[in-house]
Amino acid sequence: MKYRQSGLLILFLAFFALLFGISFVTGQNAHHGPGFSALGVALVIGSITVLTITVRRWAGYFCAVCALGAVKAVLAMTVGYHTLSGTLEMIGPQILVMLVTLAALSYRFTVRLPRSKLESFALVSGVVAVAIQMLIGVNFWPVRFATILFAISWLVDRLTKASHSDQRHHASQSDP
Repeated sequence: MKYRQSGLLILFLAFFALLFGISFVTGQNAHHGPGFSALGVALVIGSITVLTITVRRWAGYFCAVCALGAVKAVLAMTVGYHTLSGTLEMIGPQILVMLVTLAALSYRFTVRLPRSKLESFALVSGVVAVAIQMLIGVNFWPVRFATILFAISWLVDRLTKASHSDQRHHASQSDP
């Protein structure tokens, strides 16, 4: 139980450090200058490092993060949150579809831990993509990239399982 709770805390703290780091790097806060940019780079690198090292602790919570993001997108589109340029109406449904897809593809990590480096990389990329999406709302390419990575890791996982079951099936038929 403590193991799972520490994963949630790690994900929460690393995610917010990542948000602060990205905001310092992109200049989307009140503090500007080379010192804050360097601090932002250090926060981003440190957060990604912590997320990579501890991916097995927080992997099960990523599905919930994506589901909450999808609910937030639905509420934003239905309640009437509009930006001045009207870009939410254009990209809101796309982001919603990608977040729902990420939630569906990452659900497997609520049941089992990531097995490969590709799955771990997809999870860390997903967290980074969601953080970038939160700060830079009109650019949905990071979430699209993460969705593609999750789809590839899911497909590789399925092909690996099929290959292993075929090998076991052939081995059981060849034994007299």
